[in-house]
Amino acid sequence: SDHIVPEMHFANGYTAPLSRRLKQRVAVPVLVAGRINQPQEAERLVRDGDADACVMTRALICDPELPRLAASGRSDDIRACVACNQACIGHFHAGYPISCIQHPETGRELQFEHLAPPARRRRVLVAGGGPAGLKAAAVAAARGHDVTL
Repeated sequence: SDHIVPEMHFANGYTAPLSRRLKQRVAVPVLVAGRINQPQEAERLVRDGDADACVMTRALICDPELPRLAASGRSDDIRACVACNQACIGHFHAGYPISCIQHPETGRELQFEHLAPPARRRRVLVAGGGPAGLKAAAVAAARGHDVTL
């Protein structure tokens, strides 16, 4: 079952050698999956002949804007899936809506669609630069607060 949803100890694109061998033997398009979380990696796999297209399911759960950001030359702004499988696969198996530790809005888009600007700008101190602290700082800054991390 490790190969159904590979965790972070698997290398990015680790199934590419298998898809390349398959592509050499069949006359239909071959898609490759398996820890492909950056557009540059997907482009390389297609360019090098490992596959005709790449499947990036968890990458798109982590950052639904990935295609738009990549197409506009903003790949550095993409939130990369770290393959922790906590809020996407873990939630799915526990019967909860799929989400992402790096993008908590996933699965709750209607709740977060329009965050109202604050009634007044405040100084916000975020203590801790882990994933939650970084997200809290980013949201507070996006809403117009003066943030110190």
